[in-house]
Amino acid sequence: MPANFDPIYSKAGDIQSSALITAVNASLYNGAGTIATDVYKIWGADATNGGFLQRVRVKYVANATTASNACVMKFFLSAATSGAVTDATMFFYDEIAIPATGTLTTTAGNVSYDLPCGFALPAGWSIFAKITVAQPASCGFIATGIGGKY
Repeated sequence: MPANFDPIYSKAGDIQSSALITAVNASLYNGAGTIATDVYKIWGADATNGGFLQRVRVKYVANATTASNACVMKFFLSAATSGAVTDATMFFYDEIAIPATGTLTTTAGNVSYDLPCGFALPAGWSIFAKITVAQPASCGFIATGIGGKY
């Protein structure tokens, strides 16, 4: 019989978020950069059994008086865990154009951006993000991965 002819369901839901994404990495489709400096881990699959990533939600977060700068957030898949990464270890997946966002207030929210994924990640793999334009001080984006661990 062929392998995996039945659906595989995750055993537990798993929600993970990035650090505040602020620093620019303008290498466009090249995966080069440094994890936790200008390449940000969003969500990681289980180290033993892998996981299923349903989607990534991106939201601008800031102090109440600062608008964001327009940028593109680029997403990469990799088994890398820390340090410098290269185009050979980071695989381009997709991107979201994010226009300049208004200042945050107590009476209005800013828009959320969803990146549909719907795929399994191998054991130990993660999804990473980087942005093409730096954001103002104390401002940036939070990216949250929603999925499940096998």
